Amino acid sequence: MRGLMFLMVMTAAVLLAAAENGWQVTEEVTVSGSTVNKRSYFNEQIIKVVNEAPTGSTETIVDLTNDKVTIINHFQKTYQISKLSDYIKFAEGIASGIKNGGYTDPEKVEPKIIFVKKGPEKVGQWDTVHYMVTVDGKEYQEIWVATELKTSPIVELRKKYATLLPETLVKYRALEEKIKDKAAAEGLIVRSVKIPLNKKLPKVEQTMKEILPFAVTPALISIPKGYTDKTIPAQTPSAK
Repeated sequence: MRGLMFLMVMTAAVLLAAAENGWQVTEEVTVSGSTVNKRSYFNEQIIKVVNEAPTGSTETIVDLTNDKVTIINHFQKTYQISKLSDYIKFAEGIASGIKNGGYTDPEKVEPKIIFVKKGPEKVGQWDTVHYMVTVDGKEYQEIWVATELKTSPIVELRKKYATLLPETLVKYRALEEKIKDKAAAEGLIVRSVKIPLNKKLPKVEQTMKEILPFAVTPALISIPKGYTDKTIPAQTPSAK
């Protein structure tokens, strides 16, 4: 009986460890007073990002194993599936076109990023260090870095997927990623406030609310039944 109980306990422990094979990060993003709740689910092969807004919610799922990106629109009840490798080629093409077209100043390819320390502050459950980030001498963003999360798996997972998500893989978003990389030496950014360059641009605030171990299961990345497939068919080479 004791042997059976021990086996059951060990089996349960293994199943629990297998179930919690990923992480869930919950964030709140505010753009000029409008709030979007953002939930991200990570493991080594999958990331799913859910954006929930008053107008509806969307999901982006990156599947490394199957070279696939799935975008789901719950308001329209539609989905699109593309090859991840095609997304990356497309983004690289845009970046190359911008550079070759003279829209990128070669002197600004490596901007000068400086963190000005403001002092310790509490953000939710985390003790953080508040920094003002300047880019080429101008105030660009405020960030709050949780040093206790420096060794969190989230740091490396977010860095890994930042180069793969459609919303961040285009090169013009590289500045934000450079700031995150620099901050990673201290910890994880749990709050940020983007400073508008002019009055016409919105103020963007992003605050991390929760980090939890989470099971990334097949059900989590499935497409709801009844949704319409809006995938654009791949073009085949024309016969000569």
